[in-house]
Amino acid sequence: MKNCKRLLFIFLTFTSCWVMGNNIQVSNAVVSGNTITFNLSWENSWNNATNHDAAWVLIKYRFPSPNWQHVILQTSGHVAPAGYTIDTPSDGIGVFIYRNSGLGNNDIQGVQLAWNLAANGITNTDSIQIKVFAIEMVYVPEGPFYLGDGSSTGSFRQVATNTPALISTTPIIVKCGNTSYDDAQLEGNGILVDGDGGIDMLGTTSVNNPNYPTGYKAFYCMKYEISQGQYADFLNTLTATQCVTRYPITTANRYTISGNWPYLAATAPDRACNWLSWMDGCAYTDWAGLRPMTELEFEKACRGPLPVVAGEYAWGNTSIHNVAAILINNGSPNELVSNQGVGVGNVSYDVTDGSLDGPLRCGIFAAGALNKTRVETGASYYGIMEMSGNVWERSVNLGSTTGRYYSALHGNGSLNAAGNADVNVWPGLISGAVTGADGSGFRGGSWFGTTTYLRASDRDYASLVSTVRDYDIGVRSVRSAP
Repeated sequence: MKNCKRLLFIFLTFTSCWVMGNNIQVSNAVVSGNTITFNLSWENSWNNATNHDAAWVLIKYRFPSPNWQHVILQTSGHVAPAGYTIDTPSDGIGVFIYRNSGLGNNDIQGVQLAWNLAANGITNTDSIQIKVFAIEMVYVPEGPFYLGDGSSTGSFRQVATNTPALISTTPIIVKCGNTSYDDAQLEGNGILVDGDGGIDMLGTTSVNNPNYPTGYKAFYCMKYEISQGQYADFLNTLTATQCVTRYPITTANRYTISGNWPYLAATAPDRACNWLSWMDGCAYTDWAGLRPMTELEFEKACRGPLPVVAGEYAWGNTSIHNVAAILINNGSPNELVSNQGVGVGNVSYDVTDGSLDGPLRCGIFAAGALNKTRVETGASYYGIMEMSGNVWERSVNLGSTTGRYYSALHGNGSLNAAGNADVNVWPGLISGAVTGADGSGFRGGSWFGTTTYLRASDRDYASLVSTVRDYDIGVRSVRSAP
């Protein structure tokens, strides 16, 4: 991490997750009065009739406290260069920046964001240090989609049938209890049961939560799983005590973060970050002003509005490459698999992992994407990468009472003194801090798993409560659209 300079501030670069690809960078960040100005660039951006990608920009500052704190932005008064839009959520935690149309590389000069100084208790920005962070996100538009494929383990289904459920209204009220409904009422209200009884409509508990994110409403999803470079940068902005709580110390399974706080770094910063617990993921998510995704949002992000294919992976069919990967430029920003499959889904799982014994660079199969199909890149319907394989996606389950109480509130950019997320009714919240994992689960499989777990509708571990850090567990967060 570069040293801070007075007034002209350091910038954080979230490194490329697409060889000769997205390469998101923030540069020339300056604060003057209540205006924060910087340049922003990334490659292979798009805005088309289906959806768009965007940068989620958040800012940290320090002064007079030595600790980094979160900048609260105005909800208006920002200046976007021609051809771009800035969307600001009402909480001012960050902004979405995206192109208005077309496809290509972004080189956005002179972005101006208005700082709500009063909200941070600041009257003078002289000598204040800032860090500007940018995370690539993908917009998942509002609309109906199918949940479950009628084939995968524990797949969601319509009540009393084995067919996918159409999620076509918002919000869906999830109810459990001793009240009897006929099938038409249940299906019409979008109330579901899963194949293995994870949701028991005749159970003993009741939940009526109209705010549970079902995937119908629009949201943004991180384009990639969090990288090791991103996680190291997060750790470096914490206090020493918080960092101890959140820092996995290991050299196993291609995990490369090391060093001393606050100068931790990853030797393979573009590689998906493994060895993360549910609590680690929630802490990063809270710090970034995002929120955990639900397992329904996971399926929407994979499948989009398309008809269901039984047993499909995130790229929309059941074809899959089955040859151990040969890596070139191992650990570098342009790490590549030289023997990718042609016409089949490319993904990191137990067969293609071979003897690598760990995750690959984020977005690795999207290299040269203009000459590949969606299937060959392993992309979801909306262009989200590695929803199948590489590292497990942690999600909020619908198979437990705790999961169904999920509030869908966003993080506020700060953690408690111990380094834990503290957002109300997030799964794992115990006495005001996320120190458990009840209500969470796993979707999407990993580099270590078999093809079964890679399926978009597979729920083998959708309600598995686990607080451990492990070699194939990562993080991907979302945010409800403004």
